[in-house]
Amino acid sequence: MTDKAKAAIATLENLGYTHEGGILWKPPLGKAPDFNLLDTLHARIASVEDQLIAQVNRAVIAKQQVTTLTQRLDMANRLNTDARDQLAQLSARQAAPDGWRLVPVKVAEAMHVAAVKVLHRANGLDGLPQRILDAMLSVAPCPDKGAANG
Repeated sequence: MTDKAKAAIATLENLGYTHEGGILWKPPLGKAPDFNLLDTLHARIASVEDQLIAQVNRAVIAKQQVTTLTQRLDMANRLNTDARDQLAQLSARQAAPDGWRLVPVKVAEAMHVAAVKVLHRANGLDGLPQRILDAMLSVAPCPDKGAANG
C-alpha cells in the first residue's frame, strides 16, 4: 500500500467513515465528528475570560465612582451641618433672652419724646426710671424698619 493510500484511509477513518471491504466506504451516521472541538472550546474560553475581565474593570471603575460620590456626599453633609451650626450661633447672638428686648443703640426721636412725656407727668420719683424705660420701649422702632431716628 502506498503512502497516498494510507493517508487517504487515515483521513476517511478520522472523518468517521467505515470500510467493510470493496470500494465503498460508509459515511458516519449523524453529524460528522468535530475534530476542531478543542480549538473551538479554547476560543470560547478566551472570549469568556475577556468578557469577565471587562466586567471586572467596569465594576472596579463603578466602585471608585461610588467611593468618590460617597466622599463628596459626606463633605456636603459636613458643610451643611457646619452652616446650620453657624446659623444657629448667629441667631442665638441676635435673639434677646427672656426679659430683654433689643433696642436701637441710638435713642430714636419717638423714644426721646416718650421719655420726656413721662417726666412731665411724673408726680414723684418712685419707679420713674422704669416708667421712662417702659415708655421708650413701647415706641422703640423694630429692627426691620431701619436705624433709629434722631
